[in-house]
Amino acid sequence: MKIYYFLIILVTQQYTLLGQTTWYVSNRNDGVVVDYTDLTTAYNAASPGDTIIIYPSPYTYSGQTVTKEIHFIGLGYHADPISQPSLGIKTFLYSAVIGHINFNSGSDNSTAESLLLGSMNMNNVSGCVVFRCETTSMINLEVSSNNYFRSCF
Repeated sequence: MKIYYFLIILVTQQYTLLGQTTWYVSNRNDGVVVDYTDLTTAYNAASPGDTIIIYPSPYTYSGQTVTKEIHFIGLGYHADPISQPSLGIKTFLYSAVIGHINFNSGSDNSTAESLLLGSMNMNNVSGCVVFRCETTSMINLEVSSNNYFRSCF
């Protein structure tokens, strides 16, 4: 039953993403054209439901507190080379490393995929999906429900 519910959420989110904007972020300063060089600036510019693609980098991205539905995709732990977008840069040397992500009230139904995280906090959220992510510290859940973690370490 849990798998069935997860698939319904995943399919629903795919249809939600169709009309949204995708933003590209890289802090590598290597000449690749992206929308933003800072994760916080990209998050502030994004509308609810938008996707932020985080390029792999030798530098850690700053942590992010999330209060709206946002979909983060990076090349980190257990990346899926088939579903990942073509980034036009060498990605095998680095991962998308973010200091932390805090999903707070208002960020229901957000996703985090293929990221290396210092830590993750979920406070008063539901419907968030985290897959193919690795955290080096902790995952903290407070007053949250119906959140899913898959293929994480």
